[in-house]
Amino acid sequence: MIKNILLTGAAFMLLISFSNCKSGKSNIPMPGMVLYNLKAVGVPLVVNVPDTSKTKLEITTLSSGGVQLVSGKNFQLVINPGEADLNLRKQDITHDDLKKMKRFLVDEPNTLAWESQIGELKPEIHFLANIKIGKQSYSFEDGREADPFSESTITQLVDISKKAKAE
Repeated sequence: MIKNILLTGAAFMLLISFSNCKSGKSNIPMPGMVLYNLKAVGVPLVVNVPDTSKTKLEITTLSSGGVQLVSGKNFQLVINPGEADLNLRKQDITHDDLKKMKRFLVDEPNTLAWESQIGELKPEIHFLANIKIGKQSYSFEDGREADPFSESTITQLVDISKKAKAE
């Protein structure tokens, strides 16, 4: 009897999990995150942001038509409509005389993550990703006004960007 109840409960949870999926993207937030709908600021996307009951989320609309999301020290995400020119950015990164490129962490057709350094200062890690969501393309990148992010923070921001979905 208990076994049947457990199996029925497990099947029910699995059914709920599958019913929450659209195009392979889950409506379930990432651990420590909440899903946030950006429609109110003119961006028809839902993205993961740090749990807003624990840290304040500040949203700034940009002249580009995009938004900057800031929450705490380790979350700054800029979302702009349209695609960024990744080839041009890659050229800028590799030929910058001030910020010397140390390595690419990710070098994919739609995503770049790189480490650069100015002289003896602490290295910086940044990312830029073009993500197509529905019929619209967006460019996602880390906020440049923050203290340098760790590799794990950049990896998380890239993952958050790839999990964004239409509202």
